[in-house]
Amino acid sequence: MFINQLHQGGIRALLDYDSTIFDEMSLPDGVDLQEVVDTIIFKYGDTPLFSPDPAVMKYYLKAWSLHRLPLWNRFKAAVEKEYDPIENYDRIEESDDDFTHGLTVENQISADNESDYQPDNKGINSGTDKRHISSRTHGNIGIVTSQQMLASELDLIPLLDVVDYIADDFHSEFCLGIYN
Repeated sequence: MFINQLHQGGIRALLDYDSTIFDEMSLPDGVDLQEVVDTIIFKYGDTPLFSPDPAVMKYYLKAWSLHRLPLWNRFKAAVEKEYDPIENYDRIEESDDDFTHGLTVENQISADNESDYQPDNKGINSGTDKRHISSRTHGNIGIVTSQQMLASELDLIPLLDVVDYIADDFHSEFCLGIYN
């Protein structure tokens, strides 16, 4: 490969010269490196780079990906969060009560052979009760219809692809805003 092809080409030309450029790239757990590389090549393979030097790109890809990894992890966690797309209200309340009580029971029957009142028996009962109360309220509170929330979700789904997000991030960081 001639050096001017490297300077005019994008990441595809650099990979033809050095196939290990992406090998030290850090990605969120569960994200496949080859899928990320393939997506970058498919979307931006021939877009001119800010630095068409394979060694420089390899170094900066490693440093850049380490820097961006926390953001990618947050994006991936948000995308994978389980929720119901047609509910916009979900509240859980929990409380614990300690309730101490005392109860005195006195039987007010006097013995037959007593002239003055004397209780037959007296019992004292006391204790502590512990209660745990848990309640969940959820659903649609009616400000937005379920159909509107579902339509919004369907509009959002194409934007929630972690691999595309990383590829677009690569383009923003390393590609020039001009095209051949």
